[in-house]
Amino acid sequence: AAEAAPAVGAGGATLPGMPGGQEVQFGPEIEEEANSYFQRLYTGVTSIDEVIGMLKGFQLPSSAAREQQVYACMVHNLFDEYRYFPKYPDKPLRTTALLFGSLVQHGLVSNITLGMFLRYVLEALRKPIGSKMCTFGATALDQFKTRLPEWPQYCQHLHAIPHVGQVQPAISPFLEAVLAGRPLPATPPTTFAAPGDVPGLDLKAPGGAGPP
Repeated sequence: AAEAAPAVGAGGATLPGMPGGQEVQFGPEIEEEANSYFQRLYTGVTSIDEVIGMLKGFQLPSSAAREQQVYACMVHNLFDEYRYFPKYPDKPLRTTALLFGSLVQHGLVSNITLGMFLRYVLEALRKPIGSKMCTFGATALDQFKTRLPEWPQYCQHLHAIPHVGQVQPAISPFLEAVLAGRPLPATPPTTFAAPGDVPGLDLKAPGGAGPP
């Protein structure tokens, strides 16, 4: 039997990165449109690249207010669903991980929201090898590994996970290059954000605050 696509989104909630931590409420039409894009993605009608391209257009200041709301709603719904990711079937979870990491890679999340995305990936990678969340974290991380030089502190915490090289072998050369201060070979630099700490990324205690 085919794996069922998860139902993403369930009303308004606090969206990290919004001014003052205000609560974000989306109208039913916005929710419906956002969820329709998720369903098209999970059923294979739309590709990750197509969704990313669409969201790049939606988040531009020049885009229509409705499109900006759909973009914000889709990002919000990913946060809202994070606690349920362990219950997702394998195929939809992999699709979600690819989208999660691609949003980071393409600069579609920033500031506190970016910090939350990075923290969730780190928390997932700390789960036992073979667990759904560890696999989720490894898949998401692979999507934005070329941005790791921007976050040396984050790389230190990734490197401290004993099994990170086992679950995502492709990441080890990137971590070693960053920690040794070497450039990533044959990788053009990205300029989404200045290198350094990421707002909202509190890595002092393993696991962080986590989702509610």
